[in-house]
Amino acid sequence: MKTGIARNILLFTLGALLPLFLFGCGGGGGSAAETAPANTILVKVSGVANPGVVRLTVAGTASISDNCGGSGQKSFPGLAPGNYVVTPSLEGYAFTPASRIVTVTGSAGAVADFAGTKFEVAGAVRAANLAGLSGATVTATDVVAGSVAATAVCDASGAYTLSGLQNGREYLLTPHHPLGGITFTPANRSVTPNGADITADFTGDVAAYGLSGTIRTDTGAAVSGVILTLSDPLVSGFIYTAVSDATGKYAFPGLPERYYLLTPKLGAYSYPGYAWGDAILMDATVTGHDIQVPSGGNTVNFGL
Repeated sequence: MKTGIARNILLFTLGALLPLFLFGCGGGGGSAAETAPANTILVKVSGVANPGVVRLTVAGTASISDNCGGSGQKSFPGLAPGNYVVTPSLEGYAFTPASRIVTVTGSAGAVADFAGTKFEVAGAVRAANLAGLSGATVTATDVVAGSVAATAVCDASGAYTLSGLQNGREYLLTPHHPLGGITFTPANRSVTPNGADITADFTGDVAAYGLSGTIRTDTGAAVSGVILTLSDPLVSGFIYTAVSDATGKYAFPGLPERYYLLTPKLGAYSYPGYAWGDAILMDATVTGHDIQVPSGGNTVNFGL
């Protein structure tokens, strides 16, 4: 009696386990690995927004390069039997694995699958007080090729993003600002993308100078309310303004080193004798840059 019960338990257990051996574990069973036709390599790419632009290189008995299909798959049929190295590439992406070695025979092909990961080289260019240096540029130079690979312009916060860089290549990042007179720390830095985002920040030390003086009439009386404008003739919209106080004094603090045009104006008087302003090279702090205004207010005389 006990023997019969044991036999029934054994048969029930085998009946329950047999489907697991035949079809595998996990709800609904598994599926056979994907195969490719004879003499064919099937490449599959995932993780890329537009896989159709991924460049595929197949090197072996024959060397072939072509873009992946828009569906993320590409077949390379008609290959001679042998081993082949399959490598995907796309600027701004790293692939896992970086390449695969597959074997093609006259009776079977091979499947090479890859997963892409997007990466960025980004950061910020700011002054020592953390103010963003808007308009600064960061250039990425390919160290091996010696050519510029990408350039980014900083936004109002000083942030930038470089796109189009290749994984595994070394780049030299160099900041620059069109205003000049700015020393960057570090002056440049080397980065090598390796499948992950890279942050590269720079700090700009702005060489700041001051310009000040007094505005008086030809009789020595102080003139208040004169609007003085410092502008860069080469950079549109780059303007500083100051107004003379009750004692006739004016001041422009924190000026980056460069050439400026100084133009005074009082009410309707713009002093046409100096319509183009007074050209000044700010490479040091200047005090006593006085302006003499005749009582008639129709001319101006600049003097140091």
